Amino acid sequence: MRRGVAGALALALILSTPRAWEADNRSLDEPPSLATQVHAIFQARCVECHGSDLPRPKGKFGYVLDLARVAANPKMIVPDKSAQSEFYQMLVHNEMPDPKGIVPP
Repeated sequence: MRRGVAGALALALILSTPRAWEADNRSLDEPPSLATQVHAIFQARCVECHGSDLPRPKGKFGYVLDLARVAANPKMIVPDKSAQSEFYQMLVHNEMPDPKGIVPP
């Protein structure tokens, strides 16, 4: 199950279009977009170490909530090839979130 969630998160970043990163203005009856869900998970699990408000974010990656910037980083995301993306590999191999961190994976 964890691999499925990790894969979905990475795939959402790789396949999402810039419109998906805009504010989710849906009615209360509609489910949130995949990008909105990914943003919420990153907010809950990743900002402890990679938040923009940190003086020294780990890995010089203090923009985890800027999904457009994350997806545009060729060192982390390989478009249309999630298995080759460093971001995906770190999630799948349980390297992120940090097992020693306060927030559980």
